[in-house]
Amino acid sequence: MVIQDKFISHDIRELGALLGTILEEQTSRETFETVESCRQAAIDYRSGDLDTRDPLITELEGLSSHNQRIVARAFTTYFELINLAEVRAGDRTDHGNRATRSPPHPRLAR
Repeated sequence: MVIQDKFISHDIRELGALLGTILEEQTSRETFETVESCRQAAIDYRSGDLDTRDPLITELEGLSSHNQRIVARAFTTYFELINLAEVRAGDRTDHGNRATRSPPHPRLAR
């Protein structure tokens, strides 16, 4: 399971970096930094480093509706990518399990 977790973490980091690159190329460095700031505030809240979501809420409320949609799409896309990484890790596990199984006995394979 630890190996699978390593694969998932690696895939998520790569997919997140790719998403960041695309976001910056298709919008701007400023928009990328806004998404990153929101992401970090959400992480800090979940990890207990922030007592409230107020910094995140304040940042989101200060954005134009256009930029709020971009942030929402970036988060949505990120979570879709995480789901894909988890599916891929499951596929790796299934494939690995099939590769290590013994072939069925000829009489049972009929």
